[in-house]
Amino acid sequence: MEYGNDLERRRRSRQRRNSDRYQQQGCENTSRGKLSLIYQRPKEEKELTVMGFVGQRAENSYDWEYEEYEERQSARSDPKKKRPVEARKKKRKKKRKHLFLLFEFLVLLVVMTGAYYVLKFRNTGSGVWTIAIFGVDSRNGGVEKGALSDVEMVCSIDRETGEIKLVSVYRDTYLEIKEDGTYHKINEAYFKGGHEQAVKALERNLDLTIDDYATFNWGAVAQAIGILGGIDLEISDSEFQYINGFITETVESTGFGSYQLEHAGMNHLDGVQAVAYARLRLMDTDYNRTARQRLVIQLAMEKAKQADLRTLTTLVKTILPQLSTSIGMEDILPIARNLDKFHIAKAGGFPFSRGETHIGRRDCVVPLTLESNVIQLHQFLYGIEDYQPSSTVQQISAKIASDSGMGEVAENAPEAKIVGQRILEEASSQ
Repeated sequence: MEYGNDLERRRRSRQRRNSDRYQQQGCENTSRGKLSLIYQRPKEEKELTVMGFVGQRAENSYDWEYEEYEERQSARSDPKKKRPVEARKKKRKKKRKHLFLLFEFLVLLVVMTGAYYVLKFRNTGSGVWTIAIFGVDSRNGGVEKGALSDVEMVCSIDRETGEIKLVSVYRDTYLEIKEDGTYHKINEAYFKGGHEQAVKALERNLDLTIDDYATFNWGAVAQAIGILGGIDLEISDSEFQYINGFITETVESTGFGSYQLEHAGMNHLDGVQAVAYARLRLMDTDYNRTARQRLVIQLAMEKAKQADLRTLTTLVKTILPQLSTSIGMEDILPIARNLDKFHIAKAGGFPFSRGETHIGRRDCVVPLTLESNVIQLHQFLYGIEDYQPSSTVQQISAKIASDSGMGEVAENAPEAKIVGQRILEEASSQ
């Protein structure tokens, strides 16, 4: 009867796993020897109107249920009553279980060894992992060519020290966007040829070897910040005048509901509101907007450091499939497990020294000069003090100077200042 009861328990367990109410998302072995299954509950239709738009609350879009199933086998209440045949069956079963656990351990060992190899040896000889990050504004959710890249960043991660350095490449920067000698604003490279052309353009213009890339749309960012529980930052009076309009626009483009802010000053922002803040551009300049984008990334990373492993696993499994990226789970999980080690050490904008002018019919940011800016970039990202730009960069720099009429080396422009940055500055000083 005990054996029959076990079959019944397994039958009920299968029924529960196959229920239409739940969708299995993944599993992992916990340290207690239990099997942890992750399910996603169907989203509840809780409507919220934002300036005429009806959508789901962002916080209700991530209703995850975690269940742990205890090991099913337990000792018989009276071992003396065991029949010899049953004892032999249990011995064989126990042996099979041991063999299965051994196999599991070997598979895990192979996977972890592979992950270590990827993280240690796939990158440049300097030991720094260089990633190109693109954020696209697409109404249909597409993340390849045909979408303009609002965000272009180069990120370097030192795996030994945990230092992360972020450089925003201003989207209006006049550069060579294709090897055939086509020059345009740098965000046009992504529009014309997706991540492949955009990565090649960054490598040629900036003398970089980019190991990986990641492209996201704003919906994925809103969802990620929602999973982390939102961020706290200070909104200036001028930012407050425009942010509610951007919240409405972001609700309409992402499909996630939110609500409008009631005042300037300190605010707790959900995912949609944080994205709206990162997109603000009407009250000041694109330099300020890129500063807001970097601030959102920094604050989100600080929230991720405070999150437990379960939340981080949910984050990775939810967001990674939405990206266009060469980065896999084997790259992300080792960093997630040691997230406290990693920190954003520097953040800035490229070009460091710059001017603005019309080239054709376009308002462009002009590096003064590209060659001198590339020297600074390599010092910023990799600590190289005496970098010598390639002949390709020298040729592109001369062409930019000729097209713009601006070929003199200039002093670095001051970094854009935003009110919200004060939060991080105060935290770092403590």
